[in-house]
Amino acid sequence: MAFNLLIRISALVVLLIVSGCSTKPKTGALLPVDNMGAGYHRESDEGVFENDSISIRVRAVKDGGGVAILDELIKSKYAVFNMEIVNRSKVKIQYDPSTTVLTDDESSYLKPIDYTDLYDLKAGAEGGEKELSKLRGGFYDVSTTLSPGEKTSKLLIFKPFGEGMEEAELKVRDIYIGTEPIDATFRFEVK
Repeated sequence: MAFNLLIRISALVVLLIVSGCSTKPKTGALLPVDNMGAGYHRESDEGVFENDSISIRVRAVKDGGGVAILDELIKSKYAVFNMEIVNRSKVKIQYDPSTTVLTDDESSYLKPIDYTDLYDLKAGAEGGEKELSKLRGGFYDVSTTLSPGEKTSKLLIFKPFGEGMEEAELKVRDIYIGTEPIDATFRFEVK
């Protein structure tokens, strides 16, 4: 009998230890990691890369701000990011979204969708074209050039991730500062 009691107490202790060590349930929010390397830092829910020539801020968008098509895309688990680029240099900066890639730990390799992709998604929906017109010019789908001192802030929209995704990387490649290309990689994790 004492042996049974000892086993039960041991089992209870193990359960208490395991439950005490459990993590908070994940909300599904995609947040930047804290330590991304030199030139990078995190400010609240934004990943930031800065140097003397450029500042890039990226955050995952959690709601569409009343734009129905954006709300629908987010509800359908599309990955939507707001990316701000500030030209701090004395030369033009050029960014082409076709060189940007979103990857995750489930081996997804996603390219940003463009206006044609959105049109194909919404072409038959009632009021679809009107909703699409609200996004025109509000997301990166063509090359963007910034003169010295200029800034832009637009959306990058990607098809949905797989179900088991825990981490993602937004790889912004070949941003040309004059004739010099740079890359910026923002790492995110599901919280």
